[in-house]
Amino acid sequence: MGAKHGPPQSSSTLALMHLTLWALCKILRIPYTRHVMNVEVRATIGCHPLSHPVTDRLLQFFRHTAHSPPQEDHHRAVAAVIWGLPPDWKRPLGRPSHTSWLRVVEADIGQQNIGLASAWRKAAIRDDWRRIVDTAMLQWSTL
Repeated sequence: MGAKHGPPQSSSTLALMHLTLWALCKILRIPYTRHVMNVEVRATIGCHPLSHPVTDRLLQFFRHTAHSPPQEDHHRAVAAVIWGLPPDWKRPLGRPSHTSWLRVVEADIGQQNIGLASAWRKAAIRDDWRRIVDTAMLQWSTL
Protein backbone atom coordinates (compact mmCIF):
# COMPACT_ATOMS: atom_id res chain seq x y z
CA MET A 1 0.00 0.00 0.00
CA GLY A 2 1.43 3.35 -0.97
CA ALA A 3 1.30 6.60 0.92
CA LYS A 4 -0.22 9.87 -0.23
CA HIS A 5 0.33 13.28 1.24
CA GLY A 6 -2.70 14.97 2.75
CA PRO A 7 -3.72 16.99 5.75
CA PRO A 8 -1.70 16.46 8.92
CA GLN A 9 -3.05 13.60 10.97
CA SER A 10 -2.68 12.39 14.51
CA SER A 11 -0.94 9.10 15.15
CA SER A 12 -4.22 7.50 16.25
CA THR A 13 -5.90 8.57 12.99
CA LEU A 14 -3.01 7.16 10.98
CA ALA A 15 -3.11 3.92 12.96
CA LEU A 16 -6.85 3.61 12.34
CA MET A 17 -6.37 4.29 8.63
CA HIS A 18 -3.57 1.72 8.33
CA LEU A 19 -5.57 -0.89 10.25
CA THR A 20 -8.63 -0.49 8.04
CA LEU A 21 -6.58 -0.61 4.84
CA TRP A 22 -4.69 -3.66 6.10
CA ALA A 23 -8.03 -5.36 6.86
CA LEU A 24 -9.43 -4.43 3.45
CA CYS A 25 -6.36 -5.89 1.74
CA LYS A 26 -6.75 -9.09 3.74
CA ILE A 27 -10.46 -9.33 2.89
CA LEU A 28 -9.78 -8.66 -0.81
CA ARG A 29 -6.77 -11.02 -0.70
CA ILE A 30 -4.37 -8.41 -2.02
CA PRO A 31 -0.82 -9.41 -1.04
CA TYR A 32 1.52 -6.67 0.16
CA THR A 33 3.90 -7.58 -2.66
CA ARG A 34 1.46 -6.09 -5.23
CA HIS A 35 2.19 -2.56 -3.89
CA VAL A 36 -1.35 -1.35 -4.42
CA MET A 37 -2.10 2.31 -3.61
CA ASN A 38 -4.51 3.07 -0.74
CA VAL A 39 -6.78 4.96 -3.12
CA GLU A 40 -7.02 1.92 -5.40
CA VAL A 41 -8.00 -0.36 -2.51
CA ARG A 42 -10.74 2.05 -1.41
CA ALA A 43 -11.92 2.55 -5.00
CA THR A 44 -12.21 -1.22 -5.45
CA ILE A 45 -14.89 -1.44 -2.80
CA GLY A 46 -16.16 2.14 -3.10
CA CYS A 47 -15.75 3.27 0.50
CA HIS A 48 -14.40 6.38 2.17
CA PRO A 49 -11.70 6.21 4.83
CA LEU A 50 -12.95 5.41 8.32
CA SER A 51 -11.45 8.70 9.43
CA HIS A 52 -14.30 10.55 7.62
CA PRO A 53 -16.95 9.92 10.28
CA VAL A 54 -14.38 10.29 13.06
CA THR A 55 -13.34 13.73 11.79
CA ASP A 56 -16.96 14.75 11.22
CA ARG A 57 -17.96 13.81 14.78
CA LEU A 58 -14.92 15.56 16.22
CA LEU A 59 -15.77 18.80 14.42
CA GLN A 60 -19.41 18.48 15.51
CA PHE A 61 -18.25 18.15 19.11
CA PHE A 62 -16.10 21.26 18.73
CA ARG A 63 -19.14 23.18 17.46
CA HIS A 64 -21.24 21.84 20.35
CA THR A 65 -18.60 23.03 22.80
CA ALA A 66 -18.44 26.45 21.16
CA HIS A 67 -22.25 26.76 21.34
CA SER A 68 -22.54 25.70 24.96
CA PRO A 69 -23.25 28.38 27.60
CA PRO A 70 -20.11 30.16 28.83
CA GLN A 71 -20.82 28.95 32.38
CA GLU A 72 -20.35 25.30 31.39
CA ASP A 73 -17.03 23.72 32.37
CA HIS A 74 -16.26 22.27 28.94
CA HIS A 75 -16.85 25.66 27.29
CA ARG A 76 -14.56 27.40 29.78
CA ALA A 77 -11.84 24.74 29.40
CA VAL A 78 -11.66 25.03 25.62
CA ALA A 79 -11.86 28.84 25.76
CA ALA A 80 -8.94 28.83 28.22
CA VAL A 81 -6.87 26.72 25.80
CA ILE A 82 -7.68 29.02 22.87
CA TRP A 83 -7.41 32.45 24.52
CA GLY A 84 -5.27 31.74 27.55
CA LEU A 85 -6.10 31.35 31.19
CA PRO A 86 -8.32 33.89 32.96
CA PRO A 87 -6.59 36.13 35.50
CA ASP A 88 -8.34 34.42 38.42
CA TRP A 89 -7.05 30.96 37.42
CA LYS A 90 -6.07 28.93 40.51
CA ARG A 91 -4.70 25.69 39.07
CA PRO A 92 -0.90 25.42 39.06
CA LEU A 93 0.99 25.73 35.80
CA GLY A 94 2.39 22.68 34.09
CA ARG A 95 -0.79 21.26 32.63
CA PRO A 96 -0.86 20.33 28.91
CA SER A 97 -1.51 23.37 26.75
CA HIS A 98 -3.90 21.52 24.42
CA THR A 99 -6.09 18.52 24.88
CA SER A 100 -5.44 15.85 22.28
CA TRP A 101 -8.79 16.27 20.52
CA LEU A 102 -8.13 20.00 20.11
CA ARG A 103 -4.86 19.18 18.37
CA VAL A 104 -6.76 16.94 15.98
CA VAL A 105 -9.37 19.67 15.32
CA GLU A 106 -6.55 22.13 14.71
CA ALA A 107 -4.95 19.72 12.23
CA ASP A 108 -8.28 19.09 10.46
CA ILE A 109 -9.03 22.77 9.95
CA GLY A 110 -5.39 23.83 9.59
CA GLN A 111 -5.35 23.17 5.84
CA GLN A 112 -7.93 25.96 5.53
CA ASN A 113 -5.65 28.43 7.36
CA ILE A 114 -8.14 28.72 10.21
CA GLY A 115 -6.88 28.77 13.77
CA LEU A 116 -8.77 27.52 16.80
CA ALA A 117 -9.88 31.03 17.79
CA SER A 118 -11.34 31.71 14.33
CA ALA A 119 -12.95 28.27 14.26
CA TRP A 120 -14.46 28.94 17.68
CA ARG A 121 -16.10 32.14 16.37
CA LYS A 122 -17.18 30.55 13.08
CA ALA A 123 -18.78 27.61 14.93
CA ALA A 124 -21.42 30.05 16.18
CA ILE A 125 -22.66 30.51 12.60
CA ARG A 126 -24.10 27.24 11.34
CA ASP A 127 -23.58 27.88 7.59
CA ASP A 128 -19.97 29.00 8.03
CA TRP A 129 -19.19 25.99 10.21
CA ARG A 130 -20.87 23.61 7.74
CA ARG A 131 -18.61 24.96 4.97
CA ILE A 132 -15.53 24.39 7.15
CA VAL A 133 -16.58 20.81 7.93
CA ASP A 134 -17.45 20.08 4.29
CA THR A 135 -14.05 21.39 3.17
CA ALA A 136 -12.29 19.28 5.81
CA MET A 137 -14.21 16.21 4.64
CA LEU A 138 -13.33 17.00 1.02
CA GLN A 139 -9.64 17.12 1.96
CA TRP A 140 -9.96 13.69 3.59
CA SER A 141 -11.59 12.20 0.48
CA THR A 142 -8.51 13.03 -1.60
CA LEU A 143 -6.35 10.69 0.48
